[in-house]
Amino acid sequence: MTRFVESDDLAGLISAADRLRRGAVIAAPAGSGWAILCDPFNEKAAHRVSAPGSGAFPLALVVSSPVEWRRWAYAPPHPGVDDLLDEVWPGPLEIVARARRTLPAWMTSDDGTVTVGHPDRRSLNLLSIYSGLPLACAFVENVGAGEDAAENTSETAVENLGEGFGENRATGGFGPAGPDAVMMSPGRGADIVIKGERSGRERTTGIGTVVDLTGRRPVLVREGDVLADAVRRRLPDLDDSVTMR
Repeated sequence: MTRFVESDDLAGLISAADRLRRGAVIAAPAGSGWAILCDPFNEKAAHRVSAPGSGAFPLALVVSSPVEWRRWAYAPPHPGVDDLLDEVWPGPLEIVARARRTLPAWMTSDDGTVTVGHPDRRSLNLLSIYSGLPLACAFVENVGAGEDAAENTSETAVENLGEGFGENRATGGFGPAGPDAVMMSPGRGADIVIKGERSGRERTTGIGTVVDLTGRRPVLVREGDVLADAVRRRLPDLDDSVTMR
């Protein structure tokens, strides 16, 4: 049975973090849908979130501070990256970087990269802190729910998440979302659902901006709530010729 935890229930979040370390899958409001989270080093849990061989993007990695990402990915040779992250994180910006070998294969793409985000969601950051882990993440559209996931009822959450995700579509978390989304299978639902949290930003579309830092020039893969001009202020040689908008 799915357990519900309020986002301001610290004891509940500590318990949820402990269960995450033991293989639980957790759903929490994020943007226009839900972040589906698990221990990135637990292969069984990761496969519950993102079915292997489905053609989906790899799971993204959620970190709890603007500097933690360097433990899991190599710093790119682009001046201004640290200033950009200091300015935007926590917030709707994700970076693609070369993964370190400490990350398992199911967390990286075929070319050895990983997508990393530090969202402005207190519950996600506390789950990471309390579990002592970064979080593997996929994103699920909240079918049939309102635009603000924090306003969804418990019944809606169970319908869309707790009983196997139904017909919801999971994309590659905070990474480059696209039409290759994988369908969540019945029986792969969340063990815990975090309720009641709103984004810390007043006006958002719920779409994360994605910047690929693995090439000679940084590439704006997707423009979301962090606009291209804001990224270009810190990364003047930004290439936005292939940007999804």
